[in-house]
Amino acid sequence: MRARLQEVFGADLRWLAVFRIGLGVTILGDLVQRLTDLTAHYTDFGVLPRADLLQLSPSRWLISLHLISGVWQVQALLFGAAAVCAIALLVGYRTRLATFASWLLFCSLNTRNPMVVLGADVLLRVVLFWSLFLPLGARYSVDRAWRGTPASEGPRLVSAGTVAYLLQIALMYWITALRKSDPEWRSAGTALYYALSLDHLTTPLGHALLQFPGLLTGLTHGVFWLEVLGPLLLFCPVRTATIRTAVVLAFVALHAGIGATLRVGYFPWISALAMVVFLPSSFWDRWSARAGEGALVKIYYDGACGVCARGVRLLTTFFLLPRVEVLTAQSEPAVEHVMRTRNSWVVVDGQGARHVGFGGFTVLVAASPLLRPLARLFATSWASSLGERVYAFVARHRASACPLEPGPAPPPSRRGPALVGLLVASLLVYVVVWNVTALPSPWFRLPEPVRSVAYLLRLDQTWAMFAPSPLKDDGWHVIPGRLADGAVVDLFRGGAAVRWDRPESVAALYPNTRWRRYMMLLPSHLEYAPAYARYLCRRWNRQHLGPRRLETLEIVFVRERTLPDFRREDPRRQPLLQHACAADAGTPPAVR
Repeated sequence: MRARLQEVFGADLRWLAVFRIGLGVTILGDLVQRLTDLTAHYTDFGVLPRADLLQLSPSRWLISLHLISGVWQVQALLFGAAAVCAIALLVGYRTRLATFASWLLFCSLNTRNPMVVLGADVLLRVVLFWSLFLPLGARYSVDRAWRGTPASEGPRLVSAGTVAYLLQIALMYWITALRKSDPEWRSAGTALYYALSLDHLTTPLGHALLQFPGLLTGLTHGVFWLEVLGPLLLFCPVRTATIRTAVVLAFVALHAGIGATLRVGYFPWISALAMVVFLPSSFWDRWSARAGEGALVKIYYDGACGVCARGVRLLTTFFLLPRVEVLTAQSEPAVEHVMRTRNSWVVVDGQGARHVGFGGFTVLVAASPLLRPLARLFATSWASSLGERVYAFVARHRASACPLEPGPAPPPSRRGPALVGLLVASLLVYVVVWNVTALPSPWFRLPEPVRSVAYLLRLDQTWAMFAPSPLKDDGWHVIPGRLADGAVVDLFRGGAAVRWDRPESVAALYPNTRWRRYMMLLPSHLEYAPAYARYLCRRWNRQHLGPRRLETLEIVFVRERTLPDFRREDPRRQPLLQHACAADAGTPPAVR
């Protein structure tokens, strides 16, 4: 029974390591993308100064560290801190702390500007939260290398954290399917036709698929039923490994298709990454059996050198060495003699030959299933020469680098797991109730004090991907601005002449996914428009003086509705805001 529970509700520690590495890479990539709009999106000189955010925030429990300052230098420091934490998470250094810090800083960044928050951001912050209760550093990590692995620890674990994480991902798809209540999803099968008709989102491949209405109808029904039945099959107690692998591959294919046809940021990537935790242990078991057929490699290091012990453990961990024995050189007098005369570790290959210095490193590269393709590169004369110099430098300074051996992991508290399990179970019930109350026509609503828990932990979530039906309204923005000399320019197109006709590529008007999200939310969130208008005035007038100075502007959304059978309504202009720039001298409003 326990084995069955582990298979259905547990997670493989090796897949958790892959998941951890993916999270680190995702956060780093997201930070790099956001850096291009650091001033525009996260400072007082951008589209949402702190004073406006505090006035418009729906809850006082939405707290952000990024509100401590409105200048780009402080925001850059916070971005740098987030990057350091993401790197620590990636390599598994103080994994629990790195996960917490990454979650905290990512939630803070989301709260700083809700108008640029994507569906992928919501999923990532939720995934990071539940990851706090997962042993992400148990395999292929610095923590594991330095602390070692308890002899009783198997490759698979079931806990309150694994149950909560798996159910959260399943809940995302179930809630999405329940919200897709319109006939376009459940009977007519036209949902993907409407989704791919949104020109501001659709890629060239998505436009091409519109020529195959029969295929789109079949895919619409397939997506809906995968979201309904797929999560159930993930917990199937019979042939769990086979069925779960097939369902995970189906979801990965779904998200790959979304990424190829719609511009939705990194949502396909983070959704596919979230499914990794569901994968069974069979892949790793087969891989370990195949890799374990190689020859045994022995590594001898100076037992009196703490940095040597740590370095060797890091290499054996991250090189994924299948058959390796790590010993102190002092355990064999002949090896100790070589170590002292050559001031080097000693690596014995599968044929019994001893290697020192960088030569030992090349033996490990050749033995590593991960790095074996690079073995010839490291064996070249120039690589060996450079490697020997680096090794000699490290060997000369190793005594002062890290004199102490890493200590053992502290014994686990008896009370800790029970309390954590109770907390996780309570939060899981809370999240389920939150999602149920978000369904159409809920029979009750959470009181505001109870909802504040979700805002504080950033567990607030709405899974409504093209639900209850895809948008029918598409469109683009035109922002006429009148200059001091009477000329009228389009501020949205960098000062080009104003044109109201349909652009050749609507999607190309928006610099990236977050700007697209911001602009498309603006017609339904007009309370944010004045801050955006002030930003446009400041940006233009910093670069233009005298007769080219901007005096007034108007934000207009040209709305175009998609009709059945490839028809569209004639575009109509929807004025959002008229604004005079006279008061915008270049200083954002003060925070009170």
